[in-house]
Amino acid sequence: MEDALDVLENVEPNEYVRRPMKDRMNPLSQYDDTEFYIRFRLKKDGFQYIFSLVENQLKERRGRGRFPSVPPIMQLAVTLRYYATGGFQSTTGDLFGLHQSTVSRLIKITSEIIASLAQDTIKTPSSEESLKSNIFFMEYSSLPGVTGIVDGTHIWIQSPGGQTAELYRNRKGWFSLNVQVVCNEKHKFLNVVARWPGSVHDSRIWKNSKICRDLEEGRLQGVLLGDSAYPLSKQLLVPFDYPCSTAQHGRFNRALCRCRVFIEQTIGIWKRRFPVLSYKVRKSPENAAVVIVATAVLHNLCTDLNQPVPGDDPINEAELNLNNLYDDEPFTPDEDFVFTGNEIRDALVERF
Repeated sequence: MEDALDVLENVEPNEYVRRPMKDRMNPLSQYDDTEFYIRFRLKKDGFQYIFSLVENQLKERRGRGRFPSVPPIMQLAVTLRYYATGGFQSTTGDLFGLHQSTVSRLIKITSEIIASLAQDTIKTPSSEESLKSNIFFMEYSSLPGVTGIVDGTHIWIQSPGGQTAELYRNRKGWFSLNVQVVCNEKHKFLNVVARWPGSVHDSRIWKNSKICRDLEEGRLQGVLLGDSAYPLSKQLLVPFDYPCSTAQHGRFNRALCRCRVFIEQTIGIWKRRFPVLSYKVRKSPENAAVVIVATAVLHNLCTDLNQPVPGDDPINEAELNLNNLYDDEPFTPDEDFVFTGNEIRDALVERF
């Protein structure tokens, strides 16, 4: 022991490397920008902006006696870390020195606060925004009046148990929520519906959605594009049955397919940003729906803030084909169902 002390006494002061003390309650000071992005899928400036949107509500919840020892900035960090990993909550808790039950409650409350921003961040476009989308898609594919693209994606959840559990088992055999999303050419969500079990068909979700009613009743102008899982209408254009009967039908389908790339890309970006959506969301369907909406809100904010996308690889359009128009279970009309968009689609085909 004395020899060790003698060695320390002989070390020159300038040989010591003084490291700055890190505030482990504040991840902004704990990591550099690259390390921070790897862990939270946001740059520090993006994190700070989102924190400014939710800080007051987090403080208010904390002031009611919830999590008095967990500062609001750490509450947001815990939630984003969970979104960014999709792992077990106990693993997230180990990183921050919190018990799994505390992490679970933090994620629930913070997700609710973030999801409450949906009214201001996930919304149908204004007249000016719709016009810009119309012009873009017209130049991109020769399809006029297009406001956005609609599609459904299954988010894996744990079995909810009970008598209604099988409602959540989708046609692929696993439990999920069937989430309807609508996006524009900027890869931003215009609408997200995350309350339907995995066994429900895309067409039913569409017919019961607010955006469908808004289009039918004229509160939203333009048309949307969908795949074969959706019914043809004046407000929703879908492809002709495959194989196509004419060359014009084939060219129309290819133009529609090119536009649908945007919804495929948007869903891919969303799930790459927040891997929790690609893995099992180990929560009840109600809480899982809140997480889904919260990540959609964050996706739109990240898009506005030009936050980078993990593994952002460009799409090679030469590799695209018509298969992505027919991936989902086809829409099967009832006996009394009448297609109301045939005349419009037939008129558009003349352009091809």
